[in-house]
Amino acid sequence: MIRVADLSPERRTAVQAALVPGEVVRWIGLPDPSKSPGGGGQGFTPAYVWLGIVGVWQAGALTAALASGLAVAWYYVAVGCVFMALGGLFYRRALVEHRAAQARLHLVTDRRLLTIDLADLRASLALSPAEIAYAEPTFGRQGHGDIEIGHGEPGTLAWDIEMFHHIRGVGDVEAAIKALRRLLAEHGRVLLTVAPDDDD
Repeated sequence: MIRVADLSPERRTAVQAALVPGEVVRWIGLPDPSKSPGGGGQGFTPAYVWLGIVGVWQAGALTAALASGLAVAWYYVAVGCVFMALGGLFYRRALVEHRAAQARLHLVTDRRLLTIDLADLRASLALSPAEIAYAEPTFGRQGHGDIEIGHGEPGTLAWDIEMFHHIRGVGDVEAAIKALRRLLAEHGRVLLTVAPDDDD
């Protein structure tokens, strides 16, 4: 289990600044989107698949254009270039999301759930036990996984939740759920670990 002392100086400073006096950290999650059960680092796989398909298209179109010399064949090459550019945009978006995720760290303390965004501290999030409706884990490789947190104003029923916070690709998801369950229990609440169906 990761401790505050194990963090880099930048992350350790951010954690210490976010905690209130006497607050105890029970779990720390460092995101690694490549280990998310969704795979591909939150968008890399779709980008790779897109670029692979377009690459095959482009190779065929270019071969046909060079062999035939017909103007219509070069039209398909031009279309392929547009699709390649779109694939590049998909990849760039995945890269931006990956880097943004790497700048975050998640904490469960004896008082709340915290997500600290080192790139923009204003984007950080703190949820009290009363605001957490459920925490649904998805387990991936080597204990890593994702957690979907449904949250809302205190007193909101789980099936009425319309706000969601996603923790992706963090290690020791089981320990995170245990820490959240303990946090809510200490405040007289029971943690749901499955998102309620709309029909419930």
